[in-house]
Amino acid sequence: MKGWFTKNFVRTKRLQLIFPEVKKDWRIADLGCGDGWLTNALNKAGYNCKGIKWLKYPMPYPDNYFDCSIMIEVVEHLSSRFLYEIERITRKKIILTTILPNSLLICRILIALKIIMPLGTKHKKEYKLAEIPFKKFKLVKKSSHWVIDQFGVFERVKKD
Repeated sequence: MKGWFTKNFVRTKRLQLIFPEVKKDWRIADLGCGDGWLTNALNKAGYNCKGIKWLKYPMPYPDNYFDCSIMIEVVEHLSSRFLYEIERITRKKIILTTILPNSLLICRILIALKIIMPLGTKHKKEYKLAEIPFKKFKLVKKSSHWVIDQFGVFERVKKD
C-alpha cells in the first residue's frame, strides 16, 4: 500500500498534463527517470522516449538532440550548470514538475501517513517555476496540484 497515491493517482494526473504537450514524432528525454514509469508510459502510447536515469556533465548528446526534455521532481536536485546543459540538448520544450518551496513539512507528513513515497535525495534548491534560471526557455504554462506539486511547460525563446 506504500506510495499507492503517488503510483496511481499522481502518475495518472501527470500523464494527463504531459500528453497534450508532446508530439509522437518528437525525440523525448525523460531526465532522471527513476523507475522508468514515464518512459514506459510514453513509449507504450507510441511516443519516442529515452529514459536517462543518471545525469552526467557534460551530457553525451549534441545540441538540440531532443525535441523535449521532461523532468519529474528532478530540477530541485540539480545545479545551475545542469540546467544550462539541459537547455543545450533540448530543441523545443522542457516540461517539469517540482515540489513547491516550503512544502517539505507537508511532504514529511504525507510520507509518514504512507500517502506519498519518500523523497529520494536531498534538494539542492527549491524553485518557484518562474525562478528556474533557464536562459533560452520561457515559462508558458504552469499549474499547481496537491498543495505540494507544481507543473510547468517551458518553450525555447525564438531568436529575432
